[in-house]
Amino acid sequence: MNSWVSCWSYVPLRIELPKHYQNLEEQMLLIKNNVNGQKIRVTLTNKYDSEEIEFEEIFIGNVYSNSILVKEQGIDSLKLNFKGNKSFLLKPGEKIISDEMDFFTECNEYIRLESRFKRKNRSSVSTGNFFIKDQDITLVSNIKDDLENLYVQKVIKVEIETKEEIKTIVAFGDSITNDSKWTAPLTERLYKEYPGKITLVNSGIYGNRLLNDSESGYFFGEAGLKRFEKDIFEEHNNVGLVVILEGINDIIHPLSGTAPVSEKVDAEKIIEALKLLIYKAHKNDSRILLGTITPFYNYNSVWNENEEKKRQKINKWIRNNNYSDGFIDFDMILRDPTEPRKLYYEYDSGDNLHLSIKGGKKVSESIDTKKLYELCTK
Repeated sequence: MNSWVSCWSYVPLRIELPKHYQNLEEQMLLIKNNVNGQKIRVTLTNKYDSEEIEFEEIFIGNVYSNSILVKEQGIDSLKLNFKGNKSFLLKPGEKIISDEMDFFTECNEYIRLESRFKRKNRSSVSTGNFFIKDQDITLVSNIKDDLENLYVQKVIKVEIETKEEIKTIVAFGDSITNDSKWTAPLTERLYKEYPGKITLVNSGIYGNRLLNDSESGYFFGEAGLKRFEKDIFEEHNNVGLVVILEGINDIIHPLSGTAPVSEKVDAEKIIEALKLLIYKAHKNDSRILLGTITPFYNYNSVWNENEEKKRQKINKWIRNNNYSDGFIDFDMILRDPTEPRKLYYEYDSGDNLHLSIKGGKKVSESIDTKKLYELCTK
C-alpha cells in the first residue's frame, strides 16, 4: 500500500527577517532525499504573516550531488500546481498543499525546490525557518550575501509517495534541536547506513518550552505539551520514533526576563510533562527517547545552584525512568569532564548553552544508530 512520507520538514516560526531577505524574487532549496518514490507534494504556509505572497511558479527537480549548480547545469524540472494553477496567492494565515505530481526519485538524490515570486516579496516575517549555514542537509540560496544564517520562507514540508515501508524519526525540542547542529550529521549517518529505509525530520522551535506558550512578540511557539501531537502525528505519517530534548527553557526563561517569573516551574512539573509526552507517543504507536538536559553554567547570568539542582533532578529521573523506551545522554556527551556543570569548551558555541559544530558532531557520533533504527522500525 502506498503512503506519503515526509522527506523534509520544519515547524513554521515567526521570525523578523533581516533586510537582506526582504524584497526576495526567488528562493532555492536542495533537500537530501532518502525515499524511493513516484509522486511528490509540497506544503506551504503563511501562518504568521499579515501580507499575501504572490508566487509566479515553483519548480521541482532531481539533483545527484549537492555540489551541482543546478541552473548552470540546465537540469530538467517540473512546475508544481496548486489547485490547478502554477501562479497563485498565498494569503495571510493560509496553509496549502500542492497538487500531487508524478515524480520519480531515489534515495541519495537531492531534490531541488525553487520558488519564484511574481512580485518582490516585501514581507518582513518568515513563516519558515533559519539554519546555521552549512549545518543542515538543506542548502538555501535566497540571496548571494555570505551570511551565517540562512532563512527558508513559506515552505514547511516536502513529501514523497512510496510503495516501500519507511519509518520517520522526529527530533522534537527547542533551539538545540532546531538549529540542526546534531540532527544534520545524524541524518547523514542514518541515510548512509539505512538508504531508502528511514527519514528524520526536525520539529524543534527556538526558545520552546514544555509547559508554557511563548509570550506575545516572541517566536518561541506553543508549549511543547500543546504542539506535540499536532506537529508530529498530525503532520507526518509512519512516525516510528520521537527523540525529545526539551526542558532547559522552562528553567531559564523566567530567570532571564524572556518569560514572567510567575511561570517558573519546579522539576516535578517538567517530569510530569515528559511523562505525558511519553503517553502521547505510545498512544500514537511510536517509540520515544528522552534527552537529558544539557549544561547552562554562565549562560546570560541566569545560572544558580537551585536551578542546577533542578536540572540534575530531571536528568536523574530521565536516566532511571521506566516509562520511555530509553534515553540519549546529551548531558554526559557534552559536559566538561572536569566541571560537569559546564559545556565542554569545544562543544560550546560561545554562549554557554548552544552547541558548536563540533558539539553537534560529537552528539551524532555518540548516538547508536542501530538502536535508533531498530526502535523506529519495531
